[in-house]
Amino acid sequence: AHTVAALLHDQIADYPQAEIHYRRATELKPKDGGVNNNYASFLCSRQRYDEADVLFQAAITDPYYRTPE
Repeated sequence: AHTVAALLHDQIADYPQAEIHYRRATELKPKDGGVNNNYASFLCSRQRYDEADVLFQAAITDPYYRTPE
């Protein structure tokens, strides 16, 4: 639910709320590749590349993540 809320807030350019939800989603599911990838993509769009890289690395370590490329 937090990932969906984050995506919705991101789409309407409510970036502070989007980040709150992305962060909460990663707190609840820290090993989920999709959750980590979504938050990392958001951080890249905010030009926060170092933070994003950590999450991208976490995403690709999830053996159940279907699209690590």
